[in-house]
Amino acid sequence: MNNLSALLLVSPDVTDAPRAPPLRLADAAHGARLEFADVEFSYPSAPSKGLRGLSFVVAPGTTTAIVGPSGAGKSTIGRLLFRFYEANAGRVLIDGQDTKLVTQASLRGAIGVVPQDTVLFNASIEDNIAYGRPGASRAELEAAAAGAQVWGSRERASASRRARAPSAHSRRPSLCRCSRWWRASSRSGRPSSASAGCG
Repeated sequence: MNNLSALLLVSPDVTDAPRAPPLRLADAAHGARLEFADVEFSYPSAPSKGLRGLSFVVAPGTTTAIVGPSGAGKSTIGRLLFRFYEANAGRVLIDGQDTKLVTQASLRGAIGVVPQDTVLFNASIEDNIAYGRPGASRAELEAAAAGAQVWGSRERASASRRARAPSAHSRRPSLCRCSRWWRASSRSGRPSSASAGCG
């Protein structure tokens, strides 16, 4: 408990720029353009290792796989995208906007993540889907569930049952969380999930 209390008092290294605007997506309904432009990064504990001049573009609505051996930098790319760390050089751009110059909240709210090992809470499937936005309407939850193929028409009535999905389907509630946020955002003007996340 003492360690947790001490952690809450630590000032973050990554902060928003003064008067930083929120991230604005050009076409939220179809995803966003992601670009790493000559990005360089190394962890303080291993300055000789890291990313050197990394450049790539992910077009809206497309899927890109990043593969490589352990330690190649795959996880680092995700951390830089979320701004958990700052790049030493180069830029990370979403729809042409430097992620260093927009608010962290809007940036992270625009990215959907479906992890390889998905956590299902000991609650109903409906509660698991609604985890990211508890105020979602029943219609929004059902639309997200239908989009991620969580259940069919016969199962919709039993959405209150406990989430004990087989491993092959355990990622579907996470897909719903992305999909539901994406649908709501495209209507409301709030940030939407970028294609690199779940668009």
